[in-house]
Amino acid sequence: MDEFVERQITQLRFQITDYREGGLSLGSLIGRIEALARGIGISFWEDGVSPIAYELELINSELIDKKREASTDERQDIERLLLALETLVSDAR
Repeated sequence: MDEFVERQITQLRFQITDYREGGLSLGSLIGRIEALARGIGISFWEDGVSPIAYELELINSELIDKKREASTDERQDIERLLLALETLVSDAR
């Protein structure tokens, strides 16, 4: 794996950690995930990240529309999606 992709993967992990620690909103995390995936530009990434980002965006849209915090079920769904993203990253190595 080339150095650029490795740096992008490291950034992705930092963004996920930052979100989990409360340093990023879900919307900011989604934007950063999408930007990193576009930056990497490999179809494996775009194909793998796109459905995960889409599901996260659906949850985020619901929260914004209803002006509320994530429910327990939504937080579990978000965590499931983040774990899927982390698996994608691990599989790429």
